[in-house]
Amino acid sequence: MNEHLPCDILYEIFDQYQTQEDDFHPLETLLLVCKFWATAALSNLPLWGRLKIRLGHKCTMDMWETRLPLRLMRSGDVAPIEIDISNALVDEYGPRLNAGFYPKDCLGYKGNGLSFWPCCCNSSHDHHINWLVHQLAGKDGKRHERWKKFSFLSESRWFTDNGPASAARGIFTVLSGPTRSLTSVTLQKVGVSSEVSAYDILFSNAPGLRQISITECNIPRFAPFKQANRIYLKEAAHWSTNLINLEEAGNLEELTIWDQQIAFPTNLPRLRHLVLIGRWFPSNFDQTSMPHLSHLSLDFSHLFFCHELAVCPSFPFQQIRELTILFARPDIGDHRPLVQTTREILRCTTQLSSIVATSPFFSLLVKGMWEARREVDSQKEQYHSNYWMWERRPTLISTSIGPLGELSGDEDANRLEVLAQEWGLFSPEISWETLINCLAYSYK
Repeated sequence: MNEHLPCDILYEIFDQYQTQEDDFHPLETLLLVCKFWATAALSNLPLWGRLKIRLGHKCTMDMWETRLPLRLMRSGDVAPIEIDISNALVDEYGPRLNAGFYPKDCLGYKGNGLSFWPCCCNSSHDHHINWLVHQLAGKDGKRHERWKKFSFLSESRWFTDNGPASAARGIFTVLSGPTRSLTSVTLQKVGVSSEVSAYDILFSNAPGLRQISITECNIPRFAPFKQANRIYLKEAAHWSTNLINLEEAGNLEELTIWDQQIAFPTNLPRLRHLVLIGRWFPSNFDQTSMPHLSHLSLDFSHLFFCHELAVCPSFPFQQIRELTILFARPDIGDHRPLVQTTREILRCTTQLSSIVATSPFFSLLVKGMWEARREVDSQKEQYHSNYWMWERRPTLISTSIGPLGELSGDEDANRLEVLAQEWGLFSPEISWETLINCLAYSYK
């Protein structure tokens, strides 16, 4: 029956299989299904050029030393190469990924297979990474020019340049080489501690680089991202100034800044989506032109900086049509600053058509509305009753188009979420009029 499947259907199956590939289900298993599948898989050269490498224990890395040359040979001489390298091991003193599938002596304890001692495989990853990237680059540079995507992710360990054999030295060396077809780069937890003369300027030979993601990296000099249309920066820094210079990145369409110091471009004619997360924002917003900015994602965990942005007269709030509120502090104490800051932002965004946020945000927003209105009612009650004891009773929350409901003040988080959903505040998209009227009425 397999022989009756057309090749384009098989290629779709192979692509899905490659997406879910792991150490125990590699692409090579496709060659064992039947002769027809093996022929179809070997004829799909781009399939073998998509490399999903997980850094594991020693036996996994030994397996890749045999597997990688075969993969590169099967990809041919023209097919693009997409590289995805990630650190599958947890921290040296943490739990082991799939520890039961690996030799017991790899875990440092030869008794019952359980160990609290560090696995020695982490220390050898620098050597393996250096070997991998140089194999992928090739000796003559022709393979290097076929790179289309390069991704290196490490969630636990930070790889730094401590010598010629280090992983960081190998990664930065190949990224400064002839990567003319490179369109996407992702780096996480890799960097240098000082200027290293062995490096050329990163990405200087990557004129088609479009997407850049740099997370918790300390990087050497790099070429201007003149053609980039999407940049993600989180706690990244230049080795000497801690400042990422984006002044020449004029083709950006989406920019994410997460706890990041940058030199902001003065003109961003194509920018449509701006994501601001963290404790500080670029200070030169008043010198930047963003005529097509329509989507703003804002971190409400740091209300002071949201307030600073709201009072910035030159920021184009009047252009924003979609507002995404990123909120990760459901345990916030006083809810009134949250309501006040939200109100300031919403009053600036006069063209807003939708708001996207999580349920904790809307729950705390409802709670803040209750607190603000309750304080006003309390002051009125004390004034009219000659400072008599104020009787506790439910507070009515309503808008200019009618009442929403009542709050007693002792609702738990689950009840607040239910109320927010019933009132139309908890939904993927809510109308600007509903929320701003709610906030405005609560502060009357």
